[in-house]
Amino acid sequence: MLGRGRWTAIVYGAGLAQGCGGGASFVSVNEAPSIGFVGPTVDDVLVEGDRVVLEAWVEDETTPAGDLVVSVVSTIQGPLADPMHPAADGAVFLRTDPLLAGEHALTVAVSDPMGATAAAYATLTVLASTPPVATLLSPLPGGLYYDALDLLLEGVVADGESAGPDLVAWWDVDGNAYDSSVPDGEGRTWFLLPPLTAGDHSVRLWVIDEAGQTDVAEAGIRVLPCADLDGDGADCHSDCDDSDPFVGPSTSEACNGIDDDCDGDVDEGFLPGSPDCP
Repeated sequence: MLGRGRWTAIVYGAGLAQGCGGGASFVSVNEAPSIGFVGPTVDDVLVEGDRVVLEAWVEDETTPAGDLVVSVVSTIQGPLADPMHPAADGAVFLRTDPLLAGEHALTVAVSDPMGATAAAYATLTVLASTPPVATLLSPLPGGLYYDALDLLLEGVVADGESAGPDLVAWWDVDGNAYDSSVPDGEGRTWFLLPPLTAGDHSVRLWVIDEAGQTDVAEAGIRVLPCADLDGDGADCHSDCDDSDPFVGPSTSEACNGIDDDCDGDVDEGFLPGSPDCP
């Protein structure tokens, strides 16, 4: 549904009458102000938590615009902004408080110092906000990591109403908060964590949307001492697979689709299709 803004205005005037003994009398009429609405338009989609800028103009033949007072009231939330004075040219820009979901019947009123008023009325439909979703990409739940290596924290945050850069994401590791990168257009966010001590750890990715709703993704991981776990003479600093004793920097490369010698290349020195590399 869209925010709707079809407006009508009702004006109330104020009059003063005075007499002077038996002489001539006169009547001074205080002209009421007028108000017209500009926005939001029917094309605006309003979502819970949005702050809407209400645009209007006011006029008063007898009172400078800066002496008028404009206010806005919602049937759901009551006053949506502090009363304000228009600009000298009568322009009004009222920034509302965050809107709650529902059908808002609004009254935007202008009054002059003598109490004469005018009001405009509208209905704004505000959609309920869906909670955001956080997804962990790294570390993986139950993953094994080493205490001598930085740990890449990476995840994706998403929300039905807000783009990735409009969401706020942060990391929590064992109760300690770490700033995350600002989510990109696809909602990806990351942080490079310094090495953790050996033991069990909890990693959480938090996200909060513009309506204040949150979600959290959590993974429990285990950090191991950087030792020679597979007994091949190389620890986790140089061994690209410390769970396999036949993989390490002192191992000769074989044609098997594995980086046997941990130099970053696979099956180097072998010609595919040759007798030693079928």
